[in-house]
Amino acid sequence: TTRPAWRLGDFERYIWSVWCVVSGTVCVTGNTLLLYSSLGRRSRIKLDKVTLTLMQHVAVADLGGAVVRIVPKLSSLLAQDWIYGDILCRVLSSAGRFLFGASHQLIAGLSISKLTCLQFPMQARNRSRRSGGLVAGALWSYQAALLVLLRV
Repeated sequence: TTRPAWRLGDFERYIWSVWCVVSGTVCVTGNTLLLYSSLGRRSRIKLDKVTLTLMQHVAVADLGGAVVRIVPKLSSLLAQDWIYGDILCRVLSSAGRFLFGASHQLIAGLSISKLTCLQFPMQARNRSRRSGGLVAGALWSYQAALLVLLRV
């Protein structure tokens, strides 16, 4: 009784399942904590508003990435087969590319934002949440346009 090459043995499935549970728990806990502590009138995180807005968008992208990558992987590992069908496979694959690409773009924007805070420290205090939202929206749009142009 040989198993197909794409099927994993019990030990490998247990290792992947533990990885999915641990990484999913850390991802959801960390990003939810960041969003909880940064939203609202009295934010517990004291940073400039653009940096804080970009960090919130990175957290949302990471939470979405966890939902579209880790949850289907874990359920497929438990069922030992892909249970969602071809259409949802394509949708989840495209959503994962979009969310992780957007996360990378937002982290790059966050790095540039911190660099401008270091170069122009007096102007960093005057930046608003709206300008942070515009930067984040531009980066989300750039990632969406990139995926459309590459026909992914």
